[in-house]
Amino acid sequence: MSASFSAARVQQLRRNAKRLGRTLCISHSEALDRVAAQHGFKNWSLLSKHSGPASHPSAVPPGPPPSPPPHESSPPDPRQRYYLHGDQYEDDPARYYCARCDVFFDAKHLLSHGPQTGERYLESLARWARRDWRSKMDWRRPDDAVNLLHESALAARAQYQALRPAFSDWLRAQGRRLRAGERRDHVALMAINMLSSRGLPARPKSLPQLREHYRSWGKQHFELEALEAAWTEFLAERAASQ
Repeated sequence: MSASFSAARVQQLRRNAKRLGRTLCISHSEALDRVAAQHGFKNWSLLSKHSGPASHPSAVPPGPPPSPPPHESSPPDPRQRYYLHGDQYEDDPARYYCARCDVFFDAKHLLSHGPQTGERYLESLARWARRDWRSKMDWRRPDDAVNLLHESALAARAQYQALRPAFSDWLRAQGRRLRAGERRDHVALMAINMLSSRGLPARPKSLPQLREHYRSWGKQHFELEALEAAWTEFLAERAASQ
């Protein structure tokens, strides 16, 4: 068997087996064997045996050791790679980490979670930045880590911040239309129930944060969904008028 897996790949396969065990209500060892079979091995033991030296530090590569480079390079970082939502997988640049599913997928899967999925990345990035050095001792995330959602997430947040006053005015207008009998639907009802005389709160920096703000106030799920529908309608009207 010529296949070889890195330490990071073996760790990912173990997580896949754990989820498979929970889903099928089978033992962890049986789940590991099933995952191994999916990759052409008779059982997990054989998969581990044929994995690369990075997965098994005690393994000795065949043949003589490679010649040292002309200039001594820095030793490899022993810490595990820490992935944020949308981070590119180091062993496969075509896949990205989905924190919602705890699996690496292609770009299409990440985008299927909706236009606001990038906010999850920004929030996890902020949490990572707040962690102290002790909590990062066993983990590493390169400063130049590639993230599929980075640019679009920043753009979506900037768009909301720039348009928040106009969106607040638009919601007030829908409330007036409700009172005048011109509109009666979930968006107009939400606008009446949520908006204060001061309009939308300025502290939330994105639509998901605004949604969480109202959720903490005890607003109902249908009202929160109406808020997102209102934002979509608002953007569509602006695009049509420009």
